[in-house]
Amino acid sequence: MIEVFDTIQFIDEIAEYLATQLGTAVGGASGTIFKFALPENPSDCIAVFGTGGIIRGDNPVKPVDTQVLVRSATIPTGLWKAQEVYNLLDGKVNILATYKTFSDPLAAFVGSYFRDSQNRLIFPLNFRWTLTW
Repeated sequence: MIEVFDTIQFIDEIAEYLATQLGTAVGGASGTIFKFALPENPSDCIAVFGTGGIIRGDNPVKPVDTQVLVRSATIPTGLWKAQEVYNLLDGKVNILATYKTFSDPLAAFVGSYFRDSQNRLIFPLNFRWTLTW
């Protein structure tokens, strides 16, 4: 039974889940999925961040918010990859090893984006996870 929520472990598990599903690795020279940071390279990559939540009190149900940033050099590739990540995380139950989870997107569709300093597109995806233990 889990007694204490570990943000780093939670983000690690989301990143590893995405890497496994997308056939890539987390970080390193060949990885395209990163945790807590969006590096300058590679241009096409994914970053997972913890953004909030309430982890206190006696209630065994805890909401935790995350953001996944999908970066790409082109709109079609970025939209396709963002939709793929959205589909992998939307409404999924117990996909992580340590926590009993249910994920709920905080937007109904994928499509909004902004550009970084190198004019690459970044598609933000926000999820609220319900954790129980």
